Amino acid sequence: EDFTAISLGATYQHADWSWTSRLEHRFADTGDKWGLYSAAAGEARPGLGLSARLQLFETQAVTGEDGTTADLRIGLVHRPLARRWTVLNRTDLSVDTQEGGSSDYDNWKFVNNVLLNYRRESSQVSTYYGAKYVRDTLDGIDYSGYTDSVGIELRHDLGDRWDVGVRASTLHSRDNDHYDYSWGASVGFNPATNIWLTAGYNRAGYEDNDFNLAGFTAEGPYLKLRFKFDQESVRETINWFNRE
Repeated sequence: EDFTAISLGATYQHADWSWTSRLEHRFADTGDKWGLYSAAAGEARPGLGLSARLQLFETQAVTGEDGTTADLRIGLVHRPLARRWTVLNRTDLSVDTQEGGSSDYDNWKFVNNVLLNYRRESSQVSTYYGAKYVRDTLDGIDYSGYTDSVGIELRHDLGDRWDVGVRASTLHSRDNDHYDYSWGASVGFNPATNIWLTAGYNRAGYEDNDFNLAGFTAEGPYLKLRFKFDQESVRETINWFNRE
């Protein structure tokens, strides 16, 4: 459909943190839609990074349906200087509601992922725990459930460029006491600084996008390409791709 959108954005940068935000209003024949995006990230103290992001959408349709979609994400990374361990935590809260339509609903989901990594010389171990609580209300009827995931991964460097690893995890649905399992092995390669290519195979697996900090959990082969991005690593990556 044809529509007209008007947006206003602002960004603020400080030595240790930054904030960006954007407000948008979209006009269309079928209805109006407001959108808000706001995010901040920074270093509270050396070795401790924090981030937050909010996405909010309000929809008003000419048919009388009013909807709200919101996603809030809070992240934490703790890398103590001169220490061997790292802690990553991410909390997500999402809300999706609709009123005035043929079917009213009020759905929300809370997900928390925490990962602890310990490295010593050429080996490292990562442990992971993810928890998810979902509540859906459809036409006045409530549905809810709690699911969690536990995982562990071991990796060992075979020199400056190659590494190997094994991992295993489980997905547990508490309501029906159902378990799914994933386990497999992988080989990693560093073609350049801050670039990591991984090829692996899971003998067993499951799929749940809310627990993606645990890595690739589906059954079968997979290939992943990862980049580390910051002011220096982006420059190094561009130089590597442009090399003669």
